[in-house]
Amino acid sequence: MNEFSAQVFSVLLSEAVWVKAPLNDDGIAFVAKVAEKNLAIQVNDFPQEHLFTLLLDGQVVLKFDDWPDHFGGKPWLNSLRLCPPA
Repeated sequence: MNEFSAQVFSVLLSEAVWVKAPLNDDGIAFVAKVAEKNLAIQVNDFPQEHLFTLLLDGQVVLKFDDWPDHFGGKPWLNSLRLCPPA
């Protein structure tokens, strides 16, 4: 296992605190920092592509559809406002 692979493995096993990323055109929706590494979640063109891409210091490390529980919860749930039925 090379050094980058070991870092990826370590980060994937860590729980992150995700925050909403600033709005821009790169598709990055959420960011976090784990062990001095910058993580980002890109939202893709689902269903033609996987729903999410995980980037570690700007490098693609994982494409996935289902949010892993150990990623620290689903960040978009923190930003939703529930409205009462009309």
